[in-house]
Amino acid sequence: MANLARIFSDYNARHAVCENAVKDFQQKKIKAKCNELLDLYAIIRHRIDTTTFPPCVSGELNVYQHACSVMDVILAHKRGLISSREAAASLRSRVANYINKHKEIYGRTKFRPKVHWMYDVADQLDYAADHGLPCVDQFVIERIHLAIKSRAENVKKSKADAFSTSVLQRTFHDKMQHWANWHDSQYLQGKVARRGELRCAPVGCIFDGSLLMGKGDVVFLAPQRLARIQWCALDRDGQPLVALTPLPYIRHVTDRSVLVQDPDWLDADVFYVQPDRVSLALAWHFCRDRIYSALARRGVSVVGS
Repeated sequence: MANLARIFSDYNARHAVCENAVKDFQQKKIKAKCNELLDLYAIIRHRIDTTTFPPCVSGELNVYQHACSVMDVILAHKRGLISSREAAASLRSRVANYINKHKEIYGRTKFRPKVHWMYDVADQLDYAADHGLPCVDQFVIERIHLAIKSRAENVKKSKADAFSTSVLQRTFHDKMQHWANWHDSQYLQGKVARRGELRCAPVGCIFDGSLLMGKGDVVFLAPQRLARIQWCALDRDGQPLVALTPLPYIRHVTDRSVLVQDPDWLDADVFYVQPDRVSLALAWHFCRDRIYSALARRGVSVVGS
């Protein structure tokens, strides 16, 4: 949920004005990182899927659905649900369908040539399959880019060799400093207490230095199995665990959101699982008494896979 707060922050709103704005019209755009935009994509899918539209916009809605199908096959390959070969063939077919439908509804003047780059992505997937190569995740590239960018901005751009050396030295120093300060005890944040052989913290727990979970967060264990975090812990071997209280499942709202029941009135047992067995929900909100909706960061059908 912190990602969504950053996307719609006042700072991003002020700096997202299109540079090519005509006269007094200022067309705004979303300024965010890759993972934040994927969170926003899930929110948009949920909003469209739960909204009733008049028949006059059925063509535009069909174009939107074809665009989503392109995104879905890319995400399926990213999560390892389909092979590179399958992704390449499916991507070409879905991009072609999207292009044809877009031209049919909006005409040829509204089409952006950059969409054709998706065919290059399909070619890269085929090349990776032919040579047994992995496809580098865009998140990895983005993290490397941001880590280097933060240092490059503060280095005076003189000679190319001197600039590259200075940036690499600073980036390497930052990485070594990070690992020197990282210990198992830093999985837990806040005040730590003992529960038998476990060391527990009610505030939060960090895994892999990137994912933060805390008390009250909603997680998916399976498409129809959700839980709420009660606290985070380390076992006697220093391995991280999360203590969960199950949330009674009611029904699916869309393929990305689930209605569950607030367990505060239940005398439910707490159970422990490893953090890689759960998927943190993208967002959740109350609908009515003791009933609220949880929205999966990923498709509900693949959460926990």
